[in-house]
Amino acid sequence: MFKSFLKKVPGAKALNMYLLEKRIQSNFLTLNNVDTKQVKFYSQFIKKNDLVFDVGANIGSRSKIFINIGANVKAFEPQPELVKFLTQHIGKHPKFELINIALGEKIKTSKLKISDAHVLSSMCDRWIESTQKSGRFSNYKWNKSIDVQVNTLDNMISRYGSPEFTKIDVEGYEFEVLNGLSQPIKTISFEFTSEEKKQAFACLERLNKIADYRFKFSEGEKMEFNNEEWLPKFEFCEFINSYTEKSKLLWGDIYATISMKV
Repeated sequence: MFKSFLKKVPGAKALNMYLLEKRIQSNFLTLNNVDTKQVKFYSQFIKKNDLVFDVGANIGSRSKIFINIGANVKAFEPQPELVKFLTQHIGKHPKFELINIALGEKIKTSKLKISDAHVLSSMCDRWIESTQKSGRFSNYKWNKSIDVQVNTLDNMISRYGSPEFTKIDVEGYEFEVLNGLSQPIKTISFEFTSEEKKQAFACLERLNKIADYRFKFSEGEKMEFNNEEWLPKFEFCEFINSYTEKSKLLWGDIYATISMKV
């Protein structure tokens, strides 16, 4: 019956595609219990209509949360297959814009090594080597590479404005992304793995050259902080050092926010 309707009514096919797109978008943005916990967690940093950068958007699992909070999301993702997925699922949402680039320290073309698990694709050979050597990702392969366009956080701020919150998840390339930033962003999160502790500490140092940041750590996907107080860099590094002694394959996200004294 509906097929007959499509044949008879001018524009009905376009309407059907529109409704299909809306259904895909609606299904994608529907929250489960885990998502609801994430919304509550990120709401301490993000309010309705805030600008948020999602650097390394992947399949949009965090963009989905930010949109549900009501943020205006600029998502940066260089992997073609993931760009296609994001475009299909939330590409037409009024609060979402997808930018098909990677971010780094300067404008250039760079190699992205594609993993057989798309969440592990990386522009950082050191990170790939260290996580394979530790056994964390020893069962995965990075068997092809593609050229991707790289731009900077500074340039994206010039284009879109300064975000209230920026999430960075780029599999070892976090320091390079932060090297492309020379101005304060209120709150930033970036991924941490114990194998890359030295690079994480370099990220803290980089941020403190921009502003007086304080730091917290959230392990895995728990969506809660392991340290109650926002710590200055030296104390936070001591905290992470003690934590990694207990857990050799520790991972999670480091959160940096500008001290209220600034």
